[in-house]
Amino acid sequence: SKAAVFAYDDGVTDDIALIKLFDKYGVKGTFNLVGSRLENNYKNVAEEMNTDVYSAVKEVYKNHEIQNHTYTHKPLYLMEGETSKDSYGNILTGCSLAEAAEEVTKNKSFLEEKLGVSTRGIAWPNGYPQVRTDYDELERLVKENGHEYARYKESGKFTLPDNWMQWQPTCRHIDAPYYTKQFVSMPNGGDLKLYYVWGHAYEFTNAGADESKNLTMMENTLSDLYYDNVWFASCNELYDYIHAVNQLEITDTQIKNNSAQTIYVHVNGVNTSIKAGESYTVGDKGEEIAERPEIVPLPEIFIDDSNRENIAAYTERDYGDLIMASYDGDGRLIKAVLAD
Repeated sequence: SKAAVFAYDDGVTDDIALIKLFDKYGVKGTFNLVGSRLENNYKNVAEEMNTDVYSAVKEVYKNHEIQNHTYTHKPLYLMEGETSKDSYGNILTGCSLAEAAEEVTKNKSFLEEKLGVSTRGIAWPNGYPQVRTDYDELERLVKENGHEYARYKESGKFTLPDNWMQWQPTCRHIDAPYYTKQFVSMPNGGDLKLYYVWGHAYEFTNAGADESKNLTMMENTLSDLYYDNVWFASCNELYDYIHAVNQLEITDTQIKNNSAQTIYVHVNGVNTSIKAGESYTVGDKGEEIAERPEIVPLPEIFIDDSNRENIAAYTERDYGDLIMASYDGDGRLIKAVLAD
């Protein structure tokens, strides 16, 4: 009944250290990349790799998701003729509707061609273009280009978006200690609650030895969420799951899954899953569903050498029954889905 999304911008070298933490806790992060910085080999993960930029990016982000952050990081919230300054005092200049749309569409094509990914989301750079007088037309062009969601300003809430093109994160990662404490204190069960954190990985480096702001803070955050059985989802995974849930057909006696993926539900005190295209019938006698089922993503627990041998006791003590497992080529358990 809880999910967490972590999204990081710009594709900087500092992503490498953050990804090591994500991989440790089984987090599939969403990384929003700027195409021109890859094409010009400017301050990206290739600086730490002995290979070409595109091979380096594919290797570093192989367990994660890549999305659109525009081609040159222009401030699309500024219209043509308008100017502003960034946090470093640099002058920012606006652009026309056509230029703004090209920033998005060009980067989508570039990332997909060079990296072999499917970009379906946009994280606006510098600010939010909803202040543009021609924003409605820009959003239409962006959606026509295949973008299904866009990140908007922080909400301080743990709710799902009403409008996916104005998807509000909970907070910047600098505020994660405060919001993580709130999130893990919330009871499991009921409607799906979403904790969405975003930021820039270089901010951890800039924090230096300050453990309230550097990677120590992020590891504490991930650990707290991990042991609270939170589902770590990428932006695409969360979007697809919610849309799959919305396709469910629910009657007094049956729940039919019309989507292409498995849905996890809690019906009358029972955790169960409904595979793509299949139905769940309530009881042999078709008794009525007492209440609308809770739609919950069951937690994925990533197994390593420290807990593999004790997985039976581990799941029984802390999580319940092991209902799904993945194994490597040597038959070793590497990933488990556990009943809540």
